[in-house]
Amino acid sequence: MGEIATISFSDKTHRILVHKSLLRGLKMPQYIRFLLNKKSRCIAVQACDPVDRDIFKVPEMKADDSYEISSAGFVAFVYKLAEWDKEKSYRIEGTFYPGNRLAEFDLSRAWTIAPEQFTDNEEETFRMK
Repeated sequence: MGEIATISFSDKTHRILVHKSLLRGLKMPQYIRFLLNKKSRCIAVQACDPVDRDIFKVPEMKADDSYEISSAGFVAFVYKLAEWDKEKSYRIEGTFYPGNRLAEFDLSRAWTIAPEQFTDNEEETFRMK
């Protein structure tokens, strides 16, 4: 079975949880960036090079690690665009596009998760949908 592109958002903590399955599907990149399409209300996570703009370095990860990005402005923008409830956290599964080194997420397909589900425990992640 292939990897599932998964990402979670929390407005309360201003964090984005980039799931390990997403990073594996992008071939464990050293850097990623977020792309946003306001018209289609989609975001993408793209593997990129260190010379690209607005990038995030992906740390070396151990099995129990998670990769969270703190970005109050970006998280607030995504919540506003998606018309999400700021009191709730959300998770989205996306689609990989290997030729473009990215995964795309339709914000309208997100589902709510409880605060304790804001985790990268892979056994839990896919059972809680």
